Amino acid sequence: MLKSAAPLARTSAALLSEALEAEFTGAPALRLVAGGTFKQLDGVARKFLGSVSLATGAHTGWTPAPVCGGCGVLDVDAGGKSVFVGVRGPAGHLAGYNATTGALRWVTKADGDVQAVAVSHRRVYAGGHFSPWFGGHRRTQIAAVRARDGSVTPLRIPLTQPARGGVHAIAVRNDGLYLGGAFTLNSNDRRGRYAKFPPS
Repeated sequence: MLKSAAPLARTSAALLSEALEAEFTGAPALRLVAGGTFKQLDGVARKFLGSVSLATGAHTGWTPAPVCGGCGVLDVDAGGKSVFVGVRGPAGHLAGYNATTGALRWVTKADGDVQAVAVSHRRVYAGGHFSPWFGGHRRTQIAAVRARDGSVTPLRIPLTQPARGGVHAIAVRNDGLYLGGAFTLNSNDRRGRYAKFPPS
């Protein structure tokens, strides 16, 4: 639990509603990784992405560079020695950072915002309102990549257009992949909004 909320209070309000991830492994100390549309964190320049100590609430020395000048972060997840972020336009991106140094490891481009990110083992799932392209492959609103390099991997989930709705939340559990958002499963099924798929 944060001992001080001051660092978060001085960021954009979008921070709290968009992307927070507690990272417990792969870093020098326990910290909270934060993403959003902010340009400062605890009064220190941190554009769209940064972290604070879970022990003190103060900003850390982690200084990742933004994917692009206008690419605010919509979601964050962390696993092992990496931090993964979903990014808004232009177009949209999924990016992987070194959790210790902040170095940008890779970027996979989409044709729409990446609004949800979840990492499981060596795979990163990305959801959003992209369609029909993600990383040069045909994907509608959900995609998966290798955590080490961002290369697109096979994933068969029958979501359909319109992509302007999209996947807004992803959770990976032992029994499957859970999605939430404004999608539909196929042209004849208008239930959508929430779906569970077998582990892939």
